[in-house]
Order: sequence, then structure tokens, then C-alpha cells
Amino acid sequence: MGGRYRMNHLYIGVDPGAKGGIAYIYVRPWKNESNAIKCPGSPIGMADSVRRIVHDFTMDGGTLRNTFVGIERVHSMPGQRGMFKFGSNFGMWLGVFGSNNIEPELISPQTWQTMYRKDGLAAGMEGTERRNKKKSIAQDIFKHLKVTQLTSDALLIANYIKEEHNE
Repeated sequence: MGGRYRMNHLYIGVDPGAKGGIAYIYVRPWKNESNAIKCPGSPIGMADSVRRIVHDFTMDGGTLRNTFVGIERVHSMPGQRGMFKFGSNFGMWLGVFGSNNIEPELISPQTWQTMYRKDGLAAGMEGTERRNKKKSIAQDIFKHLKVTQLTSDALLIANYIKEEHNE
């Protein structure tokens, strides 16, 4: 293990869509832990989920200085349904993290998904094939979790953040 893992670190990934989720990876010298939930349906639910994750981490000796967050940054496309809800969720997640004094890193899908090309996530994949492949990759990494379509991107983003900050 690299030198970074001698201290507690928290990596959080957020897929801000209504059909997205939030995932975390705690890295501790004695034990790692990870979990994911689907996107809460309200701002209060979002705030509670982050508060719980951060609280558990800090109670175990972690600090906000060792907390890294990645939120998927996606731009709207004309005529795409659901973009208002997506934009609202995106803004709420930014507010929730800001209110916890955590500055998230905004990551484009192309950036974080590139890391998983070696696992078979091809650039040309679309729709169901692409979603199923991302879910399969997340399940391979997080064998102890029940990965769903709603949580797979958040888990992969959290893992991407962990790998990026471990260099």
C-alpha cells in the first residue's frame, strides 16, 4: 500500500442524476469500508446522507482535509428530458458539500470512464450495454456490495477519486 493509506481517507463519488447515487470508500490503516445508496429524493435526504458519511469518518479519526469528493459534471443537451431535475440535483449536491466545507471535484464522464477502458468499457458502447458494463465493473471492484444501475456510476466515481489521489 502507498504512503497515503497510513492515515484515514474518505473518497465520495456522486452521480447527481435522479437515477444516480452517492458512494463512499473509507480507507483506514486497519480496515477499508465502502457503500452506496441511490440518490435521496430530497435536499434533506441528500444532506443527511453526506452528514452521516462524514460524521462516521470523523468519529473514526478522519478529517475533512483527507476527504475527497467527485461529482459527475454533465452538460445538458437540447431536447433531453429530465435535465431540469438533473441540474437541480447537481446544484443541491454542490450546496450540501459546500455547507460541509468540502470542495468537490467536478469530473466529466469521459474523464472518469477512461480509467475503466482496461476493464472493457469501450468508448462506442451505448445504452443498456454501457450501463450493464459499468455495473459489472463496479460489482467486480466492490464484490461485497449489491451494485445496482442506480449506484454503479457513483461507486466507479468514488473509486476513480481514490485512485487519482493515491498517486
